Amino acid sequence: MLGLAAPWKVSEVELNISVLQVKIFVMYGENTAMCPECGTVCELYDRSAQRSWRHLDTMQFKTTLHCEPQRVRCKDDSSSLGEQAFAFCAVVLSFFN
Repeated sequence: MLGLAAPWKVSEVELNISVLQVKIFVMYGENTAMCPECGTVCELYDRSAQRSWRHLDTMQFKTTLHCEPQRVRCKDDSSSLGEQAFAFCAVVLSFFN
């Protein structure tokens, strides 16, 4: 449904039938990521605050994705957010938080 590629994976799913909502929590499962500035593989040093994206509805359920984006420390560039694979699906995702 999400088209995630390793090392991204679904870590948790919350279903709330009373309000017709599905929350999908996604996590990055590696200790390294590519620097978005120069493309160098760098070490992760922490995660930023959790962000949420609206996904296409699942049946009649409002569906949101939740993630704490990883941050890399690149020796050539300043620290920045690592590549967020699922964020490139701009057609089906819209940032709202």
